[in-house]
Amino acid sequence: MVGGSSTFVWIGELGNVPARTMLERCIALRISGRAEVKSGPKRAHVELLGGDVVGIDGVDPEALVSWTAGSFRVAQSLPDFDGQLTDDRERRGQLAEFDSSRLLAWAKQHQLSVTLDLQSGARRALVEIENGSVIRVTLDGKPAGTAQIHAWRSGTFTVVLMPLFPEPSMKIPVVDLSEPMPKIEEPEPTPLPPAPQFLPRKAPAMVAQPTPQPEPRPALQPVHPVTPPRGVLMGDSVLPSQQKNRGLRAVVVGALVVGGVGLALTLVTSKSAPNAPAAAAAKSIEPEKKAEPEKKAEPEKKAEAEKKPEPPKGPTEADKAEATKLAQKAQGLVISGKRKQAMPLLAQAQKLDPTNELAKTVVAQARGESGEGMLVVASLPKPAKVTIDGAPMGKTPLKLKKFPAGAHTVQVAEQVQEIQVQKGKKKTVVVKLGGKKKSS
Repeated sequence: MVGGSSTFVWIGELGNVPARTMLERCIALRISGRAEVKSGPKRAHVELLGGDVVGIDGVDPEALVSWTAGSFRVAQSLPDFDGQLTDDRERRGQLAEFDSSRLLAWAKQHQLSVTLDLQSGARRALVEIENGSVIRVTLDGKPAGTAQIHAWRSGTFTVVLMPLFPEPSMKIPVVDLSEPMPKIEEPEPTPLPPAPQFLPRKAPAMVAQPTPQPEPRPALQPVHPVTPPRGVLMGDSVLPSQQKNRGLRAVVVGALVVGGVGLALTLVTSKSAPNAPAAAAAKSIEPEKKAEPEKKAEPEKKAEAEKKPEPPKGPTEADKAEATKLAQKAQGLVISGKRKQAMPLLAQAQKLDPTNELAKTVVAQARGESGEGMLVVASLPKPAKVTIDGAPMGKTPLKLKKFPAGAHTVQVAEQVQEIQVQKGKKKTVVVKLGGKKKSS
């Protein structure tokens, strides 16, 4: 968070703050909103969602970061519950339509810095959220936890965006981390008063005895603390010129092994047969007793034959549907550059349905095993919003390098098209608004 007075709008000159530095600060602060950049006759419009650049209109990204002359204006705003940017900085609604748990999940997904004001009957809760993480909960004026407001489904809510930019009167220092950090001069410590001197008592004269020397102990090895990496996570890379740390969540996805090995143990016992005369005598003397075990053995054999190992239960239809839904959401994160965030969803999808083909495909895309190509999306006669695999990608014209190869769903305005991006090749999709789609 920015200390001191803050505002929702940042206005500056590219001569003082280049376009690259401006974008890096927006990413470090996890800004959601729009940036307008001007350099002579050139104009660029950038959309940011939780610090991620989701769309650049009017210029190629590589050209934008090289602009050093002109001006810029960045304005914060809230996304809607579908992840589309709006012009609002405050939103109100009913908890019956969007309960408290969904509000917290929405803020966490987009890494928002907001204040939630929840009212349910006579109870009122204030929740402060910074970069998607809850930092403080107050319930009826007293500190509380998120468990006490979990899933409030009746009442009203108000979401208020927190301003993250300093006021124009406050100068934002430009720090270049490629240069060595300036040495911070610490104040000299205040001298401590001299310790009191204790004089030893005089001991009576005695014969001096040699003092035994303690055995030398091995020197202790200094323990160096693990220093967390500096920078801000952007997709799969860390920008070294950004100062704000973001905790990296370690995601471990193990291979799922379904099935098991059954062991069948058969115990065979045998007894030596009695001699013929003794057997004949036993048969003639006790014919009824011998018939009884034979009758008992038949139902036991029949029961053993009827016992068959039950086949392993497969995923239910609900599990399959949920696995597909999770895989689709993960695919949207992968094409947005958020591969690490997609892996937990894919692990859950494969746990629900190990045979889900979409989940297997997205895992390969997230790991880079399917390869990458290029995707270009354009629309005529005017720009339009683009959504790929359910993830908003900005407006046309759109040029995506290092795009995961494989099958994808592209939506331009209201038109939807299934495409196939091949490894190492360029895929172009041109949509005529109000007409037919073209692809090559």
